[in-house]
Formats: sequence, structure tokens, C-alpha cells
Amino acid sequence: MTVPLHPQRIVSLHDLDITIPLIELGVPPVASHGRTRPDGSHFLRASAQLTGVDFDNSAIRFIGTADIDLEAVAAAKPDLIITEAQPPRFGGADGEDCANGQHRPPAGQRAAHLPQAGAAHRYPAAALKSSNAAIRRR
Repeated sequence: MTVPLHPQRIVSLHDLDITIPLIELGVPPVASHGRTRPDGSHFLRASAQLTGVDFDNSAIRFIGTADIDLEAVAAAKPDLIITEAQPPRFGGADGEDCANGQHRPPAGQRAAHLPQAGAAHRYPAAALKSSNAAIRRR
């Protein structure tokens, strides 16, 4: 696994668990997962209250809710994609039910097929820990 020492274009696949900590560290992602209000507008869950940062007052791009828009992720040209560790949500070995179209794999697994993803998607906690350590050394 190779994680850039000083990632410049981070994409977060979870607003509450990843995006908010990145904002608090002073390293806002270029794009993030988020939520959608009934009126169709998008927001970062609890971020406006905790950090004052949201989609409507920052350069962070919305890339989807539970169904991440992989084209939007690719368009953000990330050098690091961070996802949360997710237990399997489907039966069968290695997602065989997904192959049958019964379930969709988690966003992190789908993002792993993007050319920019490299091997970091397999070790999201290690990627975040390594990234945070590099940020703290600055």
C-alpha cells in the first residue's frame, strides 16, 4: 500500500466519521459523501454545527449519499480516497450475492476500482492513520 506523504486531493466516503475529522485537522477534502434534505439540497451531517463548514459555504464537492457517484469521485481527481471500515453487508463468499445483482457492495469497494484508488482502499484505517501522522508532522 502506498499513501501519499502529503495528499492534496482527498475524497472522503463518509461525512461524519471522516470528513469532519479532516476539516478539524485543517485538511478539508475536495469531495465528500453527504446527506440530502427533503428540498434536494445537500449537507455534511453535523458539520455546520461542529465546524461551521458545509457544502454550501466551502469548496467541498458533494459525491452522493449511500450511493456514491463514482464519476464524481473520479472527476475530483483524488490522490487519496478514504473510506470507513465496513463489515460485509451481503452473504456469500467474496460478495457472490453482489455478482447476482441482489446487493451493491459498499462504496469503498466500488471506489476501489477507480484508477486513482491504488491499494489504500483495502486498508482505510491504516491510510487514515498514516495520513494523519503526515499532517501532524507538518
